[in-house]
Amino acid sequence: MLINGDRVKHSRFGIGQVVDCEKNVWVYFLEFPEDPKRFSKSTASQMLKVISGEEAKSLRLDNLRITFKNDAPNYKNLLESINTFKHTYKLGFDDPVYLDSERNYKIDAHNQAHKLLGESTYKELLDEGDSEEICKRVLKIIGQKSNFLHSIEMIKLNDAMKDSPEAQDLFTKTIYSYLYGAGSDEEKFDLLSNL
Repeated sequence: MLINGDRVKHSRFGIGQVVDCEKNVWVYFLEFPEDPKRFSKSTASQMLKVISGEEAKSLRLDNLRITFKNDAPNYKNLLESINTFKHTYKLGFDDPVYLDSERNYKIDAHNQAHKLLGESTYKELLDEGDSEEICKRVLKIIGQKSNFLHSIEMIKLNDAMKDSPEAQDLFTKTIYSYLYGAGSDEEKFDLLSNL
């Protein structure tokens, strides 16, 4: 049985992702970005092969955002997204509305992160074994005027950091390795995502 998010392969349409299977099975295919395909639930399993691993890797599918309109997937392609951005922010990335609503608070959070947990400060706190203080600073950076995490995720992170000194220690060392450690970004991200 297919579920939302399954990566699939069709003999004619190629690789795609199941985006809805409530009434029918809707699939967004990489080769047909303008036209999501609909399959009946009774035939979808025979026509679509679930794939994984290297064959299923796709940055475009990883970042797919779909909404639904009249029981059919509705999404914006790249050109539509660019046009919406240009319509909303007439001066582009220099538009004061864009800067105020999308950019400035992120720059402020970035600057605060460097101030509170720059590499030397972070290392000093780690060497002192002060994982609790690092956790407080992380929560301060993430929690103040930013949308880096959804409020539910923020609550979960806050609760997880209060669980135990061991959890705090693991978290702070992993974050330090991700930010300042050796290795490729992919290796460091894998380490972080397994936390």
